[in-house]
Amino acid sequence: MGARSAQDLIRELESIFESSALDDEPVKNEPEQIHAQEPHTSAAVEACNAGLALQKAGDKAKALEFYLKALAQDPQMIPELVNASIIYLEFKDFKNARSTLQKWAEADPQAAKPLAMLAQLECDSENYETAVKQLQKAIAAYR
Repeated sequence: MGARSAQDLIRELESIFESSALDDEPVKNEPEQIHAQEPHTSAAVEACNAGLALQKAGDKAKALEFYLKALAQDPQMIPELVNASIIYLEFKDFKNARSTLQKWAEADPQAAKPLAMLAQLECDSENYETAVKQLQKAIAAYR
């Protein structure tokens, strides 16, 4: 990594994440918006709307079940990838969070947020060099 120490990287990553905190509000997911992006099955749309309502009501475990049902119907539903990622992170299920964030990044290659969230996850896991690489990808996607 050159002349910078691991502690320098940690401080730099922490300051970046503190200054650009990610909100944990569920992604607004109305059927009109979903259909405008691309066609989804009605079962997937119903599952995602149920998940959104449950997440807003505070039942994140049940919301996750519905997001996973929607993703089983259509694995490219970005709002469900977003919301499932956030819930996995809140539940400290880092394996599933990492997997879901990677799927989100693949489904939406122009999005910086899943890459930034992966960087935060790697930083929290003390995988600092991987965190820096993910953050560099996030910055490149943002530009």
